[in-house]
Amino acid sequence: MSNQRKVSLNSIVAKSNELVPKLARYDLQELRLIAYCIAHYDSRQPENKRFTARVEDLAEIFPSMGKHTAYDVIRRAVGEINSKPVEFVDAGKKHYSVWFSGFIYKENEGMFEFAISPLIEPYLLELKERFNIYRLGDVHNFRSASTWKLYEHLNSHKHTGLWHVSIEELHTILGAAESYARFNLFRYRVIDPAVLEINEKSNMTVEYVKERGGRKVVALLFFIQTQEKIYVNKEEHDKNMLLRLLLQAGIRHETAEKLLAKILATGKENHFLQKIPEIMNRWTEVKGPAARYLTGALKSEIRTVNNDSRPYAEAYRCWAEKKIAQTKCRVRQRGKAGNRHKCKMCFQYMPPDTFGV
Repeated sequence: MSNQRKVSLNSIVAKSNELVPKLARYDLQELRLIAYCIAHYDSRQPENKRFTARVEDLAEIFPSMGKHTAYDVIRRAVGEINSKPVEFVDAGKKHYSVWFSGFIYKENEGMFEFAISPLIEPYLLELKERFNIYRLGDVHNFRSASTWKLYEHLNSHKHTGLWHVSIEELHTILGAAESYARFNLFRYRVIDPAVLEINEKSNMTVEYVKERGGRKVVALLFFIQTQEKIYVNKEEHDKNMLLRLLLQAGIRHETAEKLLAKILATGKENHFLQKIPEIMNRWTEVKGPAARYLTGALKSEIRTVNNDSRPYAEAYRCWAEKKIAQTKCRVRQRGKAGNRHKCKMCFQYMPPDTFGV
């Protein structure tokens, strides 16, 4: 027996995160049809019902498809989707499954029937954790398969607010593994249009920062904001914002992570969220690489912030007071060339052999 249910823009599409990477093989019309069919199901329930849907309702959800072409789309997409089975690897064995079983298109009635394939039920029904969820209204205006695929992956990481992905993996995810070998072309033709469409037509706002390995861009770090009311830990939010500021200054990802760990250890994330823009404003008046300038300035600021627990910070303040008062310091007078910056520390706080003076 077949059930009927008319879905709307508020209908929910939910799938296991394990299915998201499997979408790379499908074109836009196939992605639309898959999402439309999944929206008929309650992912919290175990029942795998058979549904009957109207082609006109599908066209109504996706206006750019158009009613006149929707019938041809269905005829083609039904066959194409099941000719591209989903591949799973379990215990070294590969399993292949189609999305839907018994997909029937009633050509003269403008109707089609479908049910979820039994092998794929665990990834679509009774979902309790690690699943990707959005409304049809969040994606219905997308006009590019690359946009849809990028959105699905970003949506899987919306709770953390960021997604780090290599350029090589991104080529595969967006179905462009054999095209756009040059990053600038890949960015201009695929990435930037997809990001723009997501920002304009979905519930999500996205920005990204490039990560370089030498002169080559090797990865992107996406920063994600959504209109949904999602609980985001404040510490996690501050961490993401700090990492974003560091990478925007051109600091490499590995170096940025090390600096971030030291900043978080101070327990004063808000201070550094304000301080980094101040440092970058000063940099505009200084010649030299921004990354190097910010790294040096932050290391100095971290030492200053930690002055309660690190005695040499107090020693530095002692030297600064002498300088302001124009009082000579015996340690600095005895300092050797190349070590004078170390000699700013007073022996009252640090032993002489620390600096070799």
